[in-house]
Amino acid sequence: MKNNLVAPLLVLCTVSVTPLVFAQSTIELEQPDGTVLSIPLDTNEEPAVRINPGTGSLEAKASPAFSCSGDCQISFDGADGGFFIVDGDTSTTVPETGGVTFDWRARGAWQCRGTGLPGTTWSDPGKNPWGPFSVSVSPLEPGTTYQAALECSNGVGNTVVSDTVEIRVQENDIQIPAECEGRQPASAVPTALCELSTHNTWIGSTNCFEYASLFGQEFPGFTGQGKNFALERDTYVALEFSTAGLSHSKGLWTFETPNLAPTTRGPRLMTISQCPGDFDRDAIEAEMGSNCYVRTDTLQKSVFWKQAGTSGARCELDLDKTYYLNMIYTTDPAGTPPAELEWACGSNESTSGCGDLTAPSASN
Repeated sequence: MKNNLVAPLLVLCTVSVTPLVFAQSTIELEQPDGTVLSIPLDTNEEPAVRINPGTGSLEAKASPAFSCSGDCQISFDGADGGFFIVDGDTSTTVPETGGVTFDWRARGAWQCRGTGLPGTTWSDPGKNPWGPFSVSVSPLEPGTTYQAALECSNGVGNTVVSDTVEIRVQENDIQIPAECEGRQPASAVPTALCELSTHNTWIGSTNCFEYASLFGQEFPGFTGQGKNFALERDTYVALEFSTAGLSHSKGLWTFETPNLAPTTRGPRLMTISQCPGDFDRDAIEAEMGSNCYVRTDTLQKSVFWKQAGTSGARCELDLDKTYYLNMIYTTDPAGTPPAELEWACGSNESTSGCGDLTAPSASN
C-alpha cells in the first residue's frame, strides 16, 4: 500500500454507483490542532481523488515523493485514540498449537508491519493502521517468551514503533517431577486445549495447563462464570493453581449440559493433588486426605475443597502452595490404577470428545 489517504466524508446527496471523482493536484486536511496539512497527490493516478459510494469515504493517493513528517506524527497514545494490545491485554500465554489476536489503532499511519514473532504472518508488511489481526504461534519456539511490536509509517522517514506486548508460548506438555511419575494415565496425554468458542473451535488463547487461563483469574476463578469445557478423546487436563492470597474458605465446580458441541457428556475422575495428572487414589489419599479424589457419577458430583482450618469434609488446601486440578472422562471405577485407566465418554463410544458447561463456585 503506497501513501493511501482515506478520510471520512459525509455525503448528503444521492450518488450513483459510479464513484464521484475530482480533478485536483492537492488535498488539504484539517488536523486536530486546527492547522491544515496540504498533501500533493499522485498525478499519475486517475482519478487522484474519489468518493467510495459504498462507504462514503474520500479516497486519495499521495505523491510517491511526499513525506509526512513533523506536521502529521503517528501516535499509539490513548489520548489520540491509539492503542496496541494482544488478546485484550498487554500480555498473554498461549499453547504452542494456539494463536493470538492483536488489535491496534495507529493515528496518522498509512501502513504497518509487525515485529518480534519471526516466521509468522505477523511479520508480513502491508497491514492496515488498525486491527484486529490473528496470528498462529505454531512457528514459534515453545517455552519461550516473545516481545511483539507494531511498526507503522506514513511516508519516507516517518516511522513509529509501538510499545511491546508479551507473548509466552506454552509447551503442549507438562513436566512430571520424579516423585510424581507413574501417577498419570498410561493411555491418555495432557492437553492445553480444553475450551471451545461458540463456533465450536478451540480458543487458542486459553492455556489449560494454567487454571487462571481457563477460569478468568487466579484460583478459585470467577464464581459462577461457565466455560465450555471439553476434552478430545484420550486426553486429560492438569490445571495448575496457587493458593497464595486465597480469601475464600470453601468451594467446588459445577457441571451442566453444554450448549454447543460436543454435547456428549460422561462421568469424570477429578482430583486435587500436588502432582500434575495425578489419578492415583492411594497416593492422593495418603498425601491429601480422603476428599481429594472423586468419581463424579456418584452422589458427590465434584471435588469440594476448603481452606485449611475450615470445618467440613472437603479436600483441604494449605495457603501458599501449588496444586493441580486434574480431570479425565472415564467409565472406569474409582481406584482404578492410572496405568489401567481408559478414556471414555459414558456410553458414547464413537464420540471424539466429551464436554460440560463448567464453572467454579466459592464462598466464605
